[in-house]
Amino acid sequence: MQLKSPFLFLLLMVLFSALLLSSRNTSETPVGTLEKSAPFLMMNDTCTGSLGENIFEDGDFGRGAANILPNDPGIAPDYTYVTFGPPQDGSYTITNGTGAWPGLFPTWINLQDNSSMPDGYMMVVNASFSPGVFYRQEITGLCENTLYEFSVDVANLIARGVTGHIFPNVSFFINGEEAFTTGNVPQTNGWNTYGFTFVTDPGTTSLTLSIRNNAPGGIGNDLALDNITFRPCGPDAVITPVGINFVCLDNDPVTIQAEVFNSPFEQDFIQWEISTNNGQSWSVIQGASDLFYTISDFASGTYLYRFQLAASPENLNNDKCRVLSETATIIVVPLEYSITDTICSGSSFSVGNSLYTESGIYVDSLISSIGCDSIVTLDLTVVPDPNIMADISVIPPACASDGTGTIDILSVRNGFPPYEFQLDDLPPQRQNIFTQLDKNSYTLTIRDRHGCSAVLTVDIPVPPALEVDLGADISLKLGESTTLSVLSNYQNLQYQWSPADVLNCESCSRPNLLPLEDQLIFVEVTNEFGCTATDSIQIVVSKDYPIYAPNVFSPNNDGINDFFTIYARSNAVSDIQKLMIFDRWGKVLFERSNIPVNSDIDGWDGFVNGKLAASGVYVFVADVAFIDGVVRKHTGSVALIQ
Repeated sequence: MQLKSPFLFLLLMVLFSALLLSSRNTSETPVGTLEKSAPFLMMNDTCTGSLGENIFEDGDFGRGAANILPNDPGIAPDYTYVTFGPPQDGSYTITNGTGAWPGLFPTWINLQDNSSMPDGYMMVVNASFSPGVFYRQEITGLCENTLYEFSVDVANLIARGVTGHIFPNVSFFINGEEAFTTGNVPQTNGWNTYGFTFVTDPGTTSLTLSIRNNAPGGIGNDLALDNITFRPCGPDAVITPVGINFVCLDNDPVTIQAEVFNSPFEQDFIQWEISTNNGQSWSVIQGASDLFYTISDFASGTYLYRFQLAASPENLNNDKCRVLSETATIIVVPLEYSITDTICSGSSFSVGNSLYTESGIYVDSLISSIGCDSIVTLDLTVVPDPNIMADISVIPPACASDGTGTIDILSVRNGFPPYEFQLDDLPPQRQNIFTQLDKNSYTLTIRDRHGCSAVLTVDIPVPPALEVDLGADISLKLGESTTLSVLSNYQNLQYQWSPADVLNCESCSRPNLLPLEDQLIFVEVTNEFGCTATDSIQIVVSKDYPIYAPNVFSPNNDGINDFFTIYARSNAVSDIQKLMIFDRWGKVLFERSNIPVNSDIDGWDGFVNGKLAASGVYVFVADVAFIDGVVRKHTGSVALIQ
């Protein structure tokens, strides 16, 4: 056992805890029906030491043969459970994959449960229009005064590259108090892991976990959850020597050592464990509770060692309160061993420096890198290439580069199962389906249990990328209008123009625009497959406010220049707010308001009080209002000739 001097550390922790607890703001209540009584102290974002076993077994949502769990698990208040996919706004479902849904939204990704189990479930949520709680569960069996790490996997279901969709934004609450917020969950076409740590208060053995959607529903805000875990967190617990260690069967005893770093415990209590089935199960080594453990009396095989760590003997006996060290592996090399294997024709089997390519029984000696001398008996069978063939289904992506293509190997013939599948240079896998593909051609390698393989080229008809072009930027004079045209390589498009206050057009293909200012116009087009593309165009409006007034007129009723008025580009002017004519002494001879521009008969006809004015020079003042709201005053003189 390892004794420490923890008094000062514990005192600082108590004072720090009290300070944080007293400074909590309890006046704000989060949206949703959450009770506010948090029996915890927030700590680091994630655990920086060693972790224990997960105490929340329901956090992976279970597993099942059905694509969708047929019964409502009752975990989402104010949400409707549906047994079909995809769920609509305000509903959720438990499923092992979205790819099996015939009506999958074209903007959603084909996503599977985030585990190694092909039938594992995940939670898929289509958020309500209003933010609120969509998950609540009680977590029991906690230990008081214990540091725990919470973690969860969250996926944004909107495919990478899709624009104009709301990002999921999720907060996690413990007994009604917000503990962590993800921020906007990115479109990664996969899973993102989030987590935080907290310390349970004295007397606390259970809590309520609630998950709240912060963003509004509608277009986007669609997410999946998986692998909700609560694990005890403790100091760094390591074993030396580290990693995998090989020893000979006649080796001297080997001693492994437990080391604990940055421990807050007054005393570290440990218990050594051993696994002989590669970590599938562990057994306590009776009496092994010291820092050092010596291994002797070797038998050939692979042995995994670790130690439990806790602050007390009671916590050491409770798997919900203790943490686990990293694992050390001891491989005992036998003096003699037999190998029976089957390989494909054209392959070879190596023993030391020898290569064997034909069927037979071979005896060879092998000196390992650590100096163990062993006798190897190899019973080798070489089988002919069976000419492996496969039936393959290809689902092309809905949009170019959106990662929704799928290659599904329906069946394999002639080989010896189980089969291993490899796509291009990706790691081999046992699952016979590849998703999130967006290339035109892939190399698929299928290997059977003997190493016989078939290399196939699989073509995916990726549709051409949706293109949109509004053309070159446009220069206009004030009062001139323009019609915007969209060029695209697709037809039957939906259009979304912005800014909406300039283009009040829901889905126009050729909107007409009369801009009053310089304007940057955007369009987002969506084709029938849900693919989107955007473009913009800059419209520059020049404003010279041209006004023309003649310097002479002859009101002799000959139909030529009989009136004096103001002229301008009619489409740029609202009206002449006021036109006034003065004589040389400043007397008003003519005044009229709200005159249409370029309208002769609404101007001055040269008469004053029913009599034609004398020939001479007169002064005019005109207030001209333009369509952009600017009013310009124009003054000058005009000669009247009889």
